Amino acid sequence: MRTINSRRKLRALLITLGSLGWIVLVGFDYQPQTLTVCPSGCVYSSIQQAIDIAHNGDILQILPGTYIESLHISKSITLQGVDASQVILKAPDHKQDVIYAISFPFPIRLNISGVTITEGRAGIYVEGMARVTIRESRILKNMAGILLLNGFMHARIENNRIEGNGNLVYDTDFRYNKGGIVLRLEGMPQLGMRWLSAQIQGNEILNNLPGISVDGANAWIENNLIQRNGMAGIVVYDSSWAVIQDNEITQNWWTGVQTYYNPEVILNNNRIAENEDQVQD
Repeated sequence: MRTINSRRKLRALLITLGSLGWIVLVGFDYQPQTLTVCPSGCVYSSIQQAIDIAHNGDILQILPGTYIESLHISKSITLQGVDASQVILKAPDHKQDVIYAISFPFPIRLNISGVTITEGRAGIYVEGMARVTIRESRILKNMAGILLLNGFMHARIENNRIEGNGNLVYDTDFRYNKGGIVLRLEGMPQLGMRWLSAQIQGNEILNNLPGISVDGANAWIENNLIQRNGMAGIVVYDSSWAVIQDNEITQNWWTGVQTYYNPEVILNNNRIAENEDQVQD
């Protein structure tokens, strides 16, 4: 059994290794600019318009309003809503992602905070080489709330409300990528290469199908409320590595924590109760 100190050292090592190879995207003489977006009266009334104009490192401050857009991002930017209850990002239809970010040919840093993201195929979908931070937002009623797929990537997912994702099948080709938070790296984990990692802390993860799915990735799942999710509160499989500690995992349908296909999972100091099945291998 690993000690807490050894886990912390391993976490730091993996995060450090995950940072290798990053290049500087913003010149030292460039001062990031703040671009303000609002429904009317601002230079930018469309978030995508501001993204297209922005340089690497710029901040998009999004004022209250409902923005019906499918956003495409391939640069390092910050999407900063003023209040998650007042800034609504909604997909034009259920077969489009609200935010789709891809890092090709260069790695990106993507920061998202203070917004509601709803009614898309994926709420936030990231592929490639990326550092992602998602904080203090609401991700509601998408097929996949947060989908991190097939990349050399590290994410921090903190203090969000992630609710009602994965309950409807809008796109049958997308059915294996549904749920509240989905981490999936295909092929490489069997070779011992888990290049996708996430720290998932302080979130409310409610009524998703399932709550969190970890497939071929590293995950630290700590201090979350994981409740009333379908299939399982947390699913870990396919050579993944996960530390699950200090969470409340309750009232989930089928299983609180489900593992299969040879993952390595450390359970520590969780409250796992009132699930149809508590822990299932």
